[in-house]
Amino acid sequence: MVPVIPLEQASHLDSVDLYITATCNRRCSYCFLDEAFLDSRETMPLPRVVEILDWSVRAGVREITLLGGEPALHPRLPEILAEITVRGLEARLVTNGSARFRALLREPRVRDALSRVAVSLDTIDADLQDRLRGRGAHRDATATIVALRDAGVPFDVNVTGVAEALPGLSALIDYAETAGCRRVNIHWPSRMGLGADLPESAFPSAEQWRDVVALVERVRPCAPGFFVEVERAFLNPGEQLRGCALELMTNLQVMPSGRAYRCGALADEPEMSALAFLRGDLVVTRSAAGEEAVRAAAAGCLGCPLSPGAGQACIYDKIVSVVGPVPSRAGA
Repeated sequence: MVPVIPLEQASHLDSVDLYITATCNRRCSYCFLDEAFLDSRETMPLPRVVEILDWSVRAGVREITLLGGEPALHPRLPEILAEITVRGLEARLVTNGSARFRALLREPRVRDALSRVAVSLDTIDADLQDRLRGRGAHRDATATIVALRDAGVPFDVNVTGVAEALPGLSALIDYAETAGCRRVNIHWPSRMGLGADLPESAFPSAEQWRDVVALVERVRPCAPGFFVEVERAFLNPGEQLRGCALELMTNLQVMPSGRAYRCGALADEPEMSALAFLRGDLVVTRSAAGEEAVRAAAAGCLGCPLSPGAGQACIYDKIVSVVGPVPSRAGA
């Protein structure tokens, strides 16, 4: 009999990430998922989505994040959003800005079900964006940002901080704030998946990345509620990790097959999965392998086999800028 993860172990879990389809309209050069996953075109069946949503409600989860591939290419996305909404959960979706997503956004049942959307955009330089993510990537992302703003759907901008894009980061933050964005989320380029084939020059040095962190710390937004966050990526001498998703279960990533990971830094390696959803429960499928072996061998991320070296911080360890002013109420 497979061990079931007790619901109380999910007490720190605010969001569950569902990779509802491997199908994608792009092959971004730094995608953290690999060709085998993307080529599989595997899709999460609606009954599996429902059982995970029901588990999430029992576990006290607040938000469901839909990813892919490109989640808008799931043939039953409107129904998935309806299932999320009817359970009182918030629906967040991460998109590359595909034309399919914009078409779905015109449907009230989709638009009204979205709590927030994250659009992948790394630079306002259209030529560079298209080199990194494929022809038309900049056009798609910016058109989607306009569509979300016009529809009144809160949106974020997700930035992959490859070295080539860093000089334009300040301009991108200014663009996002002016466009009505809620948050700019900057993350370290991954050495996982397709990102494993990136040249070393694509990865910022520790000094370059500390400059990015310093830039974020200097941001002083004018737009109400706007803020910027960035992965710390590197620890300064004497600094400690601020926690571990493996240890605390602050994160849960679920692939179309139902296999699950506590840490997204492992999601491109099927052999690292030690959890899966089975008949409505989250169960341990391999108690002495994958994530479970890492947890047993060391203190959480300090023993992470994917960490490129000493001093690397956790992908969930973030620095947050000042948040833009909240307007005072009239007469307050």
